[in-house]
Amino acid sequence: MAALTGLAVGQTVDEKQIRAALERANQSGLLKSIDFAYESEPGSTDVVLVLEAHDELPLIPAKIAVPGENEDEIWAWLQKMDPLFGKELPPTQAALKLYSRYIAKYLQTRERSEVILGDVKGDAAGNPISVVFAPGKMRGTPVPAKSKER
Repeated sequence: MAALTGLAVGQTVDEKQIRAALERANQSGLLKSIDFAYESEPGSTDVVLVLEAHDELPLIPAKIAVPGENEDEIWAWLQKMDPLFGKELPPTQAALKLYSRYIAKYLQTRERSEVILGDVKGDAAGNPISVVFAPGKMRGTPVPAKSKER
């Protein structure tokens, strides 16, 4: 939840910061909603913030197909970033962008800079059944002109 909210264990926050963090998490496309509550620490003036996240459903399986990279290593790196990064996700545009952005960050650690796109695959009825993340071109991205030798 840390990557989605920007909050860290032990951090001191006020209500405005909490609401901003929850908004960031809601914009991820991974959550339908996120609730919070405060709990007092016995014998202390400290208060603990408790977050309860509700997944956006349905979750569909995801695959990472980046040539020259080990898919399991990418998943492990994503899990280190935040345990919420699982091999299943909701097929929302925001979730696809979030995963794509973090997979691209992984590639940067490998000195690769590529655009990663999530492609939702569907069944014959048009229901989403899986998503594949792979290098691609953004729509409207200019293609460099080839020079002609004379």
